[in-house]
Amino acid sequence: MTASLKIALRDVIDGVLQWPLWGSLAWRDIRQRYTRTILGPFWLTLSTAIFLTFFSLVYSKLFNLDLHSYLPYLTAGFLPWILFSAVVSESCTVFTAEKQTIANWQFPYSVFVYKVVYRNTIVFLHNFLILLVVYLIYGPVPSWNMLWLPVSLALFCLNAFWICILLGTLCARFRDVQPLVASILQITMFMTPIFWRPEMLAKRTAFIDANIVYHAISIVRDPLLGKAPATVSLVFCLASAVIGTSVALVLYGRFRRRIPFWV
Repeated sequence: MTASLKIALRDVIDGVLQWPLWGSLAWRDIRQRYTRTILGPFWLTLSTAIFLTFFSLVYSKLFNLDLHSYLPYLTAGFLPWILFSAVVSESCTVFTAEKQTIANWQFPYSVFVYKVVYRNTIVFLHNFLILLVVYLIYGPVPSWNMLWLPVSLALFCLNAFWICILLGTLCARFRDVQPLVASILQITMFMTPIFWRPEMLAKRTAFIDANIVYHAISIVRDPLLGKAPATVSLVFCLASAVIGTSVALVLYGRFRRRIPFWV
């Protein structure tokens, strides 16, 4: 095991042991973001519900889709996309936003990464209220396949973790990475089957079959729709988690000591 990988693993493991810290920091961020509001974090839930309602009405008419099947599909795909895009966006500032803390305190920097992933997962769970309403109106019928959700969400968050630590390290050194990531996110949202179904294409293309975002969303969306995740998506996400985590940890371990100077 290389020295850089040992440094990264020690930081990540020490960060896990600091779970009371990043857990409380995540809740504090949520409370501060919605202080003096009546609905608090449920404002995001309300705005998402409004968006999904009007978007589904327009798209179902535009593409002649059955609203009863399209709205659950759209909702079950859009909610994990919100989680993914939020984590990726905040990854670019996961270290730079904590400049003062990093300069004055000694503790694992992975604490900030855990905080970002955990905080956005909490918001994602808030949005389950939208799914409950959609279930009551349009279905799907509850199925044992929904028990896949904790496994799928854990695999989803594992991929979000390595993306966060990788982008956080890169953006601390190269500030031009952040606007590039924002541009890629905008393109990815429309190229990934979130608002549309893969079968709507005459022929499947590489930006579906080789799209990690598509597979990550699919393993969460399928259980929410009462289906078991596709094996290919599970394998793809697992392989991505192993390879991505390895690359991210090597890079992070090599440049961790420089992060205080970069931020």
